[in-house]
Amino acid sequence: MLSPDIQNDLLLSTQKVPLEEIRDQVHEAGYYAVLADEVKDISNKELLGVSIRYVREGKVHERAIGFMELSDLTAASILEQLQGIL
Repeated sequence: MLSPDIQNDLLLSTQKVPLEEIRDQVHEAGYYAVLADEVKDISNKELLGVSIRYVREGKVHERAIGFMELSDLTAASILEQLQGIL
């Protein structure tokens, strides 16, 4: 069995490549929209779900970026989380 640290490292490494590809596509598109929504998971934690929408080669693409746990629901805290993702 793998330790939690190794499991997390593996998950992060598999996520990195698609996010880099999305970043490159958004950069090529030039313009994009950020979609964010707050949800509660089954353990009652507040999560911020983030997606990005952009037009590339005449087609609209919408990609999920991920979920981040929110420790505070103030606008400043949510903005800080979004800036960290972007």
